Amino acid sequence: MISQKLIKEWLPSAIDTFKSVMPPISKPYPEISIASPATLVKTREALVARTGTPNVNMKNPYTSMMETLHGPRGDAILIYQKHCPETKSEFNHSFWHELGHFYAVSSETENFSYLAGQTLDTDTVRQTGYWLWNEFIAESISNSVSSKVSGIDRGKIIYPEIWSYPYGRLQLMIQWAYNTHPCSFDEYSLAFYYATLLTDECAAAFSDAAIANELLEWDCQKDKYVRIKPGSVDYTAMSMIPEQYSELLTKIGYLLERKTEERDFWKVDGDFLDELGTLVCELNEQKSLSILKERMKKISEL
Repeated sequence: MISQKLIKEWLPSAIDTFKSVMPPISKPYPEISIASPATLVKTREALVARTGTPNVNMKNPYTSMMETLHGPRGDAILIYQKHCPETKSEFNHSFWHELGHFYAVSSETENFSYLAGQTLDTDTVRQTGYWLWNEFIAESISNSVSSKVSGIDRGKIIYPEIWSYPYGRLQLMIQWAYNTHPCSFDEYSLAFYYATLLTDECAAAFSDAAIANELLEWDCQKDKYVRIKPGSVDYTAMSMIPEQYSELLTKIGYLLERKTEERDFWKVDGDFLDELGTLVCELNEQKSLSILKERMKKISEL
């Protein structure tokens, strides 16, 4: 388990780097607390009281590495020592994700953060959109900061030992999104899938190389690298789940991609959340109906 001393040593440079990349905002940056397994409950309860966050209930078991608490009295980030990443690069990325939550919420011209609460809102479509958006934008901001401070050698992405990593990540993410819940997609996993596909520099380089038919594989007979057959690698990894969901998943991807191309891509409005939420609800309904049909078919065959 990483020491609190090392976490405290890493924090100042991580905060400074984030501030150097993201435009200044008027709100003060969040208070940061580090909790050990012995102090977790007490520390979180204190931050809940201090911020006034509606997310009072703590997950049990508590699996988070870090958690952003937002409320009418301010913001705080809780770092859980037990699950905290033990390398500086992984720590920075996770911490920038939490700062991304804070930054996006602080940039909202209309308050949507209540939709991230632990209770269901009457506007389920907009809340569904916000559930995906909330994690997507935090991870996208973290990816944006990472790409500006530690770029990759895009020329190496064509080799299988390099491109297999982002490809494998995307494959796992889309399967998590599909398999986590029996009758719906998991918005949290979908958010990370789209953020990786659209804003992770390594994944973007892989996608560009796949589209340009530049990816290589090792040919044992020729004893050299050769270009992969065009179209043999699905850079979106959507082929890992049933094809019937590809159309809606692609529409969601296009919507989010257009958003990331905006200058202030972290700013959102109600119309966007409604459009996103509508697509995700349609996706969930499609899966629910598909599962119901499969079950009915099995019953009829008994």
